Amino acid sequence: MWPSSDTERRLEAYARGDFNCEMYFERDVRDLSMHLGDDGISGGVRGRRALVIGTQVPWVEALLLFHGAENVTTLEYHSMEYEHPRLSALTVQEASKKYLDVGFK
Repeated sequence: MWPSSDTERRLEAYARGDFNCEMYFERDVRDLSMHLGDDGISGGVRGRRALVIGTQVPWVEALLLFHGAENVTTLEYHSMEYEHPRLSALTVQEASKKYLDVGFK
C-alpha cells in the first residue's frame, strides 16, 4: 500500500519548487512538470484522467496530481494499492479483462 502521506509530501515538495527525485535527475522532473502544466502540451492535464504505464515510485503520478489531473491510474505488472483517493492501479491482467469484457471508456 502506497501511503497517502508520501503522495502529499511529494505534492508539497513540488509546490515549493523542489523537483528532486531519487529516481531521475531534477532537471528532467522539472522539464516533465513544465510540459504537464497549463501552458504545456495540449493545455496541460488539469481536469483530465491520466494513465501511467509502469512505476516503482509514483513520482509521475504525484506530478500529474500536482498539475490538476482529476485522477491517475497506474498500469503495472504486479498488484499495488494507493491510499490517495485520486490514485488507482490496475494490473495488466485486470486491464486486459476489463477491455475484453466492456472496452475502455
